[in-house]
Amino acid sequence: MSASAASADARLAALYRGYAPQLVGIVASRVGRPRSEVEDPCQEAWAILARRPDVFDGPAPRAWLATVAIHEWLRLRRGAPIALEQVPEPAAPPLEDLLEARAALRSVAELRPVRRRVFQRHLAGLT
Repeated sequence: MSASAASADARLAALYRGYAPQLVGIVASRVGRPRSEVEDPCQEAWAILARRPDVFDGPAPRAWLATVAIHEWLRLRRGAPIALEQVPEPAAPPLEDLLEARAALRSVAELRPVRRRVFQRHLAGLT
């Protein structure tokens, strides 16, 4: 290992020791989830930073880490299945609207076939 690589590793280790717990707290508060849920995305952000010396030497590696960790959390959430209990119930339309729609469908069904086609074309925006 070269001296510059050893120096970069030492700087990364020092940043990790001083900032890793804060990063987990920052990401957890920004995404509104418990710390335990964002630990893996934060670790992935550290692994990405280790491969990106240009970012480490840049103006704001801490902000970069937080942004990458949030993006990693979002990426993991997209692939995660959602528990059935977490899916909200669809809001039912008011009963009056349902009855009105049913009456309108009955009226359309009672039209003669030619008039029904004209009505369908009118709904489609045709003349």
